[in-house]
Amino acid sequence: MGMRIIKTTIGLVSFFIMAMTFAPVGASALSISQPASNATLSSTTTTVKGTATPGRTVVISQNGATLGSVITDGSGNWVINVVVSAGNTVLKATEISPSYGYFGTLGGTNNMNRVLSGSATINDSVPWPLTTTNSFFVPVGVRPQADALYWTGLGDATRVPARLDLTTPVDPVEVTSYPVNPNASTGAFNLLGNKLYVPNDDLDTVSVVDYATNTVVDSIALPSGYVPSLSGGSNGNIYVPVDSTIQVIDPNTDTIIKSVPIDCPNPTSLGYVSFPRGRDYYYVPCSQDGIIFKLKLSDDSVMSRLDVSALSSRISIVTEGFNAKKLYVSGIFGTASGNKIVVVDASTGSLISSITLTADSVSNAITPDGQYIYASTQGSSFDTTNIDIISTQTNTIVNQIDTSSLGIPGIIAWLPGQETETSVSFTVTLPKLAETGARVSTYLLFALVSIVASGLVIATFAAYRIKK
Repeated sequence: MGMRIIKTTIGLVSFFIMAMTFAPVGASALSISQPASNATLSSTTTTVKGTATPGRTVVISQNGATLGSVITDGSGNWVINVVVSAGNTVLKATEISPSYGYFGTLGGTNNMNRVLSGSATINDSVPWPLTTTNSFFVPVGVRPQADALYWTGLGDATRVPARLDLTTPVDPVEVTSYPVNPNASTGAFNLLGNKLYVPNDDLDTVSVVDYATNTVVDSIALPSGYVPSLSGGSNGNIYVPVDSTIQVIDPNTDTIIKSVPIDCPNPTSLGYVSFPRGRDYYYVPCSQDGIIFKLKLSDDSVMSRLDVSALSSRISIVTEGFNAKKLYVSGIFGTASGNKIVVVDASTGSLISSITLTADSVSNAITPDGQYIYASTQGSSFDTTNIDIISTQTNTIVNQIDTSSLGIPGIIAWLPGQETETSVSFTVTLPKLAETGARVSTYLLFALVSIVASGLVIATFAAYRIKK
């Protein structure tokens, strides 16, 4: 096992991440038993069955689009109904193994702590000396290759992003040629991992950092306004919320190619833009208004608008479950809904359940297999510090990590779970009867139109004769 260390912080608390390469937990036995390979089916609604490691998440996808997910039973069996496209079809099953999450604490031991997803046991803790004890840190971007992390200071406008090489724990190196007093915030890498995009709220710009040289190579001007963060889209573009718009950057040209208006009542309330796994849409919350917009990834058009203000008037984070049926909406620390995560129907916004946390939520993160949400909490007087572990199957707190002896917990940062894949090819052919029926309906409609048209001609001719 090889260990790599990351140091960072988010929100009001410092946290640390320790990235580690590790062997998969148990050997995978992933297989698809139904439908059979090269089978011909007569319906687009298909039952898919198979086996995998007990207790693991299996995600079913077609052409890269997630159709659904299921958790295997105690014997490793799984079954799920999905809707596929007609014609030649290839379904992929992906098993996601448990992964390790890392969190740090502030005001206590200042340790990095490691926990396995689904567990409340801290596997180990590693001391990490703070270089600046009075400065909080926010993650700027993790390279897709998982070999480097950038972070910057929160509440200290003079700090610039710094890079930590994860392959060898060494002192961080600040980005060179960075603008003065930027007030930099959370950024993102492009898909290739060769460029980092960092928003500078005090300068209304996005700095483009070349990874190879760790130097700013370009600056993209933004409209004047509040820039809380930016996100990397699953389509490769960079999405920057600025007041009431989303500025879309093409990383190939480093130019803004579109400004997407978002109709938030409060013009400066846009929150973090989130991209669910394998979906062709993304979410944008109006953080101060309790409104969630769902936009189509291909053209950025609004697909739906959910008003959950009666349930959570202030929104911190919106997380979608793997089956796209539920949204987990976190309240903002220090507000009336700060200690709540409300679970709403992703289509209607209606309440499914409400989860009361131990204290106000500092932040939360869903595990890579989608089975749990780890919510870091702290009391308003810093007297209660826990990490609540929520099952996405029951929408209840199933365990807790008591961090009172460690300090205030930060966000859990999860390593990607190791994935095992298999696929099956088959054909979906619609029944001939349905096709024949469609043709008969077409012929009947044509005949009816012809009769009506003939009747109009005859009636018109008769009227003409009478008039004569």
